[in-house]
Parts: sequence; structure tokens; C-alpha cells
Amino acid sequence: TSNAVRTQIWTALCAYLCAAITRHHTGLASQVNLTNFLQIISIHSLSKVSLNELFTENSIKPSDLHKNNQMELNYL
Repeated sequence: TSNAVRTQIWTALCAYLCAAITRHHTGLASQVNLTNFLQIISIHSLSKVSLNELFTENSIKPSDLHKNNQMELNYL
């Protein structure tokens, strides 16, 4: 329906603006463009990693790849 389309558009717009504001307030605006910022955030949406750690160079070490740092979703 048209109402569903409008709701999806407004939701996407709000998410995009929240990401842009977060990128600006964290000082990452000069380091990473918004498209890359959104891609990294979407990949690590359930990781227990701070934004500063995600965007620092060499933030992920090979030894960290096997650690379970992902949040769990409890369905019950």
C-alpha cells in the first residue's frame, strides 16, 4: 500500500540521518565517507565493538577473529 511505502521511506531516511549525525559527532566525517560508514555499521551491527575501534586502522587482529564477540538473540 502507499502507506507502507511512505513508512519505509521515512524509516530509511531516519536511519540515514542518524548514521550521518553519528559519523559527524564521533569525528569520523573526515576519515570515512558515509557509504563506507553505513556498510561497516551494517556488517558489525551485533558486534560488541565501539565505533572508534571499528574505524581505527588494524583494529581487527587475526587472533581476534576466533573470539565470540557477537551479541546473542534470545528468542524465548
